[in-house]
Amino acid sequence: MQSSYQPPQLSSSLSSKLQLFISCTNLKDVDIVGYSDPFVLVEMREGSEQQWRQIGKTEVIKDNLNPAFQTSFMITYYFEKH
Repeated sequence: MQSSYQPPQLSSSLSSKLQLFISCTNLKDVDIVGYSDPFVLVEMREGSEQQWRQIGKTEVIKDNLNPAFQTSFMITYYFEKH
């Protein structure tokens, strides 16, 4: 599964598409029975915005402290102008 997020257009034409793949290792077990059921919320800020925006969420992987999520995220990365 892939989530695609398109931020508002910025004035810079220097950008690149990135596909993010997420995995975790050695997560803390916080479940009372069995292991934790992790998932990841992906958030980002654009430019000088102070507020974070959710661009997607992975699936839940039951009873796993070292998950490799199937959901990937396609984002547009804007290079800074100096």
